[in-house]
Amino acid sequence: HKPAYSVYYYHNQAALDVTAIDGVIDLSDQVKVDTTATVYRWFVGVPGVTEDGELEGEELYIDTEYTLNNGVTKFLKDFENIMCVMTNAALPNVFICTNLMDVTAAGIENISADDNASTIVVKDCNIIIKSSVENAQVNLFAINGAVINHTTIIDCNATFSNVTPGIYVVTVGSEVHKVVVK
Repeated sequence: HKPAYSVYYYHNQAALDVTAIDGVIDLSDQVKVDTTATVYRWFVGVPGVTEDGELEGEELYIDTEYTLNNGVTKFLKDFENIMCVMTNAALPNVFICTNLMDVTAAGIENISADDNASTIVVKDCNIIIKSSVENAQVNLFAINGAVINHTTIIDCNATFSNVTPGIYVVTVGSEVHKVVVK
């Protein structure tokens, strides 16, 4: 009895047509081949391939320009003309690519500042907000866009207490304020 073998021939495939929604691209359906994890790499433009089969080009930095969790990429800033190239050791010499796309990151960097009617004072690690907009939603964001805390304006005031020193963004309704806590 002879063993059975399967032979696969790989040809150029069309790019995966994906779209960013609020700065997020979900490629989680590509996260594993059997039990082998897929490697996701993001490039500006189409990367080249060296004679040794290695990708080369302007590559984005994970945890600085984007985060990756189980195949879901969240962009931390805006990019034009980028693509993802996925590789997996279970399929050697195979590159799975997305289409080229522009990405607008979700979060604090896409909020525009208008004429601010609110004032913000930092005192003893407390952020004190004064606003004439009663019941306005007030949010405290880390500089990376993560929501730290939220409250509402009551009696023209709101306060975030015992804030760790750092750089923050505070939104009061549609207003935006950059705040430094020392």
